[in-house]
Amino acid sequence: MPGYVKESLQPGETVEYQGRVSRIAVFLRPLIMLLIAIVGLGVIGSKQHNNTNAGLSILSLFIVLDLIGGIIGLVGRFIFYKGAEYAVTDRRVIGKYGIIRRRAVDVLMRELSGVTISQSVPGRLFGFGTVWVLAGGASRCLIYVKQPLNFQKAIYARLDESRLLKGTAAYTLDVRMTPTEPPPPVGASSPPIVSPPRPPMTTQAQWAPDPYEQSALRYWDGENWTGHVSSGPPAPDPSVAGT
Repeated sequence: MPGYVKESLQPGETVEYQGRVSRIAVFLRPLIMLLIAIVGLGVIGSKQHNNTNAGLSILSLFIVLDLIGGIIGLVGRFIFYKGAEYAVTDRRVIGKYGIIRRRAVDVLMRELSGVTISQSVPGRLFGFGTVWVLAGGASRCLIYVKQPLNFQKAIYARLDESRLLKGTAAYTLDVRMTPTEPPPPVGASSPPIVSPPRPPMTTQAQWAPDPYEQSALRYWDGENWTGHVSSGPPAPDPSVAGT
């Protein structure tokens, strides 16, 4: 696995799709420049052979500049090709490219809002393009991506899986329906959720008339009304009798 992506992974994070950089997209321009320079050198050689020197100095200058530009471009594109890395993990979209000015893309799946692709005519012919990752009202681009449609599909597949696990109604209901407190004891009647009634005149724990009118008596523990009720005469202390 390439170095940047491997170093960027968090504990437990895995790579779902490894993007590639298109060789044709990276090396096409400098190769065309070198091809033009080679053709120009052939033209100059033929004219010198025929002793026609008119305009050779200007043409030679352009050819030399084109040759130098092609060589420099080829070296630079090779460094770019070896250093660019694109990946889709189970949590993020990661990308890094650039030579002098390095650009890094790191977008969390939960922040991602969309993915678009732009392709030129050569890009459609040779299968490369630019992938735009939309998140937080901004867009980040990954250039010269080989088979950009596959990269886009990998992002959406992981995004759909994340939403299926954490964003569905079933998941939400499962979480909300999970009991967090033990059920009330059998025979106990919990007070309804209303404004708390006035306590008895004394703070001593005792049985008193049920202020909720659900039963004859309800037990006052000295601070709060409890769920212990009784329909008969004053019952014994629930902490002792276990009612």
